[in-house]
Amino acid sequence: MKLSSLSLRFCVATEGKILYVLSNDMLDPSNSEPQLVVIGKVSTGEGVASSDYGIPTANLDLEKEPSLDFGVYAVCVKHKDRSYAGALCYGAGEPAKFEVHLLDFRGDLNGDELSVEILEKVSELVDFGSKERMRHKILHDIQLVRQVFAGR
Repeated sequence: MKLSSLSLRFCVATEGKILYVLSNDMLDPSNSEPQLVVIGKVSTGEGVASSDYGIPTANLDLEKEPSLDFGVYAVCVKHKDRSYAGALCYGAGEPAKFEVHLLDFRGDLNGDELSVEILEKVSELVDFGSKERMRHKILHDIQLVRQVFAGR
């Protein structure tokens, strides 16, 4: 396949961390909307989402922040030849965190490579100040992500 400047928007590759934007015409010629795909290795995070909210996430350590608004997104995650629906929380920290919750996945992803395709923004990041209110917001966002996948 020949890549042109129109089909490959941006590419950065560093030691095991790759960030690139593919235009959807490379993936599906009938759809011209650009898609963002982030590939990286899962690093050990602070464990806050899992311990405080009961929602485990995979933290991708990115060399360069993607050109993406902060928020919560429906994503398709590829891991070891399988695809999973996921919820991405991007932002909330310095540097910005890139945390993915794989829906209906159980297992340890630490050190594994994930490919994360951004599909649709479902909500903004909001800090409620209380763990219980924040947990409800996260669960609501996961429901919004499930609705995105139900409509596909």
